Amino acid sequence: LFSYTSLSQDLKVSVPTIQSWLAIFEKLYIIYKISPYSKKIMRSIQKRPKYYLWDWSQLDNIGKKFENLIASHLYKATTLWTDLGFANCSLHYIHTRDGKEVDFLVRKNNQPWFLVEAKVSNNHFSKQLRYFSQQLEVPGIQVVMDPDTYKKENNLCIISADRWLGHFE
Repeated sequence: LFSYTSLSQDLKVSVPTIQSWLAIFEKLYIIYKISPYSKKIMRSIQKRPKYYLWDWSQLDNIGKKFENLIASHLYKATTLWTDLGFANCSLHYIHTRDGKEVDFLVRKNNQPWFLVEAKVSNNHFSKQLRYFSQQLEVPGIQVVMDPDTYKKENNLCIISADRWLGHFE
């Protein structure tokens, strides 16, 4: 999660300066922002956004690189679906005060549509994915790097990135 205040203190510049720099980075297609999901609009505005790099190859950590890859595909897909008029789609993340988090929530026409959790390697369903899938009554997809993986249980599935991302072509 991104904290404007924390970064401004580290760099010894004002919060508006940090926000201005990030706006420039967005316009230059270096980063993009994903906002938190909340049923209450004011609550989501107050929560911190997540920023991702368009060029995720610059990241060293394989987990962050993989999450950024999935974020990029989902961001492009939701933008395309909206631009083509299929539906009004948006990409968010879920993070609660007690620390429960799911990487991505895709909304369709302002309603939760499906959840996505990115994991480098895990053949067990994420507890948070299961929890939010039940709470929101939407499918949960856990995308993993392990090739040729597929496992389904009720409203949840674990699928390898090579299989899942092939559906975006």
